[in-house]
Amino acid sequence: MKNNVDALNNYLFGQLERLDNPDLEGDELKAELERTDAVTKTATAITNNMALALKAATIRSEFQGRSNIDIPDLLMSSSGSKK
Repeated sequence: MKNNVDALNNYLFGQLERLDNPDLEGDELKAELERTDAVTKTATAITNNMALALKAATIRSEFQGRSNIDIPDLLMSSSGSKK
């Protein structure tokens, strides 16, 4: 699985299609609902993390290079450098 927004989107639509199966009943439906709940919670955590990473990148871009601004190490990615 690729780790990007398109892959997550495709995975979520795949889960929706599995959930929309009219043949799901009883224990199979219950299991799919539980799986959907887990997928939803995980996808929410991933998108929240993506939003935080975007916000941090925006802040870095706006303030990096200014001598009077100290960017916390937590906002620096392994690919970024603190100036």
